[in-house]
Amino acid sequence: MQRGKTKSQGALEYLLLVGGAVLVSGMVLVLMLGNSSAGAGQAKSTMSKLEEQKQQMLYGFYISGGISAVGLAGYGKMEEGSGASTNLVAVGQLPISLPFVAGSTATSWAIDGGKYGNGIQMSPSLTTACTATNGGLYTNTLPDSIKNLPSSQYTIAFWAKRTSSGNGILINPATNFVVTGCGNCGNVIGTSSISIRHSEDTSDASADISFTKPSLNAWHHYAYYFDKPNLKAGIYIDGVKAQEKTLPSGNYGTISWLAVGIFSPTCADGDPGTTFDELLIFNRVLTQQEITSLVNR
Repeated sequence: MQRGKTKSQGALEYLLLVGGAVLVSGMVLVLMLGNSSAGAGQAKSTMSKLEEQKQQMLYGFYISGGISAVGLAGYGKMEEGSGASTNLVAVGQLPISLPFVAGSTATSWAIDGGKYGNGIQMSPSLTTACTATNGGLYTNTLPDSIKNLPSSQYTIAFWAKRTSSGNGILINPATNFVVTGCGNCGNVIGTSSISIRHSEDTSDASADISFTKPSLNAWHHYAYYFDKPNLKAGIYIDGVKAQEKTLPSGNYGTISWLAVGIFSPTCADGDPGTTFDELLIFNRVLTQQEITSLVNR
C-alpha cells in the first residue's frame, strides 16, 4: 500500500528498504511486502521513476535511529574523522557535510532527537568567540545549475527546532568557506526576514522577505526557493507560502558553498542549539504540492 504518492513527488525520493518499510526523503511509503505481483510491479515502477528523476534531487540527509544509531541514508553516513572530529562522509556522489576547520571539535554539534528519529543539533554554547567552530551543515560540491546565480534555480527544504532567540537560522550562499556570496546576500530565517542582495547595489532591499517568526521549542518546516531566471524568491513555512518577492535584476555572482545553520564568520550568526532534520536541496523550484508532501508525510 502506498500513501500520499503522486507522479510529481517521484522527483523528491530515494529509497532505503528497512524492515519492510521504505524510507523516502520527503515522505514514508509503507509497502505491503509479500507475493503480490501488483505490489512488486508498483515497487519496480517506483524505482524506475526514481532512477529517471534522481538528478532533480541533488542532496539530502535523513537521519533515523531506525537505520542506525547515527546514519545518513542514501548519499552519505556519519563516520569518525581525524582527531576528535567527526565528519559526514559521502558514500555517494552528492554529499552534505558538517563544516569543521582547524581547531574545531565534535562538540560543535551533537546527535539529538529529530523530527523523524535522530537530528543534528548545533551546540547550545556557541558564541562569537568560536569563529573556528562552525556548527552548520554545508555542501561545497554545488553543480553549475545552482552555483551560477545569474541563472540559478534551487529550493532548500528542512525541518528545524529553535531553542534560543539568536540571529536566526541561516541559509547562506557563499563564495568560499568564510565569505558570503551573491554580493551581500545572507538568507536568514528566524529573525523574521531574509536578506536578498546583489553585488551591483548591496543597499537595494526591495527583495528582502519578511514573515512572522516561528515559535521556539517546536518543529517547523522551511522551504526557501531562489529563481533567478524568473526573478522570484520566496519562503514556505510549515507548507504555507509566507512571502514571495520579485528579484531585482543584477549580477548575483557565483557561489561555491551553500550552508544551513550557524556559519562563519562567527558562530553567533545563527541560533545556538537549533536541531535540524531532513535537509534537502533541489536544482529547481518545488511546487506547492511537493512542499506540502514534505510537511505532511
